[in-house]
Amino acid sequence: MQALVGIGMAVFVLTCAAVGVKLISLAVRGGGLALWCCGLAFSLIAFLGYPLPVLAGIGKATVAEIDMPLLLVGNWSSAAGMCLFFVFTAHVFHGGQAWARVLAGVLIAAYAGVTAGSSAAFLGAAPELDPFEVNWRYGLGIQALCVTCFGWISIEGLRQWSMSRRRLELGLGDPVVSHRFLMWGLFGASTCAMVVVLLSLQLAKVNASTHPAGSLTMAGFGLLSSTFAGLAFFPPPAYLARIRAAAG
Repeated sequence: MQALVGIGMAVFVLTCAAVGVKLISLAVRGGGLALWCCGLAFSLIAFLGYPLPVLAGIGKATVAEIDMPLLLVGNWSSAAGMCLFFVFTAHVFHGGQAWARVLAGVLIAAYAGVTAGSSAAFLGAAPELDPFEVNWRYGLGIQALCVTCFGWISIEGLRQWSMSRRRLELGLGDPVVSHRFLMWGLFGASTCAMVVVLLSLQLAKVNASTHPAGSLTMAGFGLLSSTFAGLAFFPPPAYLARIRAAAG
């Protein structure tokens, strides 16, 4: 089981890293804000935000056993990545609407505040304390904001997919673009579902980083989210041909 969990998590990280590198390379060649935000979000989470806390020993029994600099860099990298997803979603799907910019700003401020609180709690904690207990309430806030982020991504992606399907019926759209909206929406939905389970474990005061339920959740949904992200950004030519053929 541990091997399957490791494979699932590794695939998720590698897929996010590949997407991030691809989008940043496109942004460097003249892309706009959307490419930079999405590319940096994926890259920060994949290269720093996910692996560094694991390397720091976040599942250890006491605060003294954790490599605190690694943990803090990882946590703030995740925060930066999630905040860039908020900017990306507001800019791409509601670029001209003030409410979306205000919502993104509020969510970014909340995420920064919770991460700052978590950092202060870890730095001020006694060495013998349980890291999970030290960070419990801040972990709740972070998980709730992650649910909001990926839930918003899912809603916007699936909404655009629904709209694009109606355009396809009139011969005004591209079936590949429509399908990519669907994959993006499902990526958001799958990742949101994963975080909902992790949030539920957090509420029950179960440490997801050490409990089998948390590991299996991250591995299973990680593979699912990786599949959707891969099909959105790296669809094989034969797969694209099938989509075009199905659309007539």
